Amino acid sequence: MLDETAVLYTAEGLRPADVEPDPTEFIEVRAFPFANALEMVERGEIMDGMSIVAILHAARRRSA
Repeated sequence: MLDETAVLYTAEGLRPADVEPDPTEFIEVRAFPFANALEMVERGEIMDGMSIVAILHAARRRSA
């Protein structure tokens, strides 16, 4: 049994910033148009559960 809480945020109008990650972080940042990210979920290219939930939730909010 897992007891996990996740908080999802939507941000728009962001700009890149030159910030060095912590030594223990291994983060790859790639930007995609939202429609492409949604297609990547549908094709199974994005497999991280939290990312899938966030993208599908945002898609649902956009269509409402």
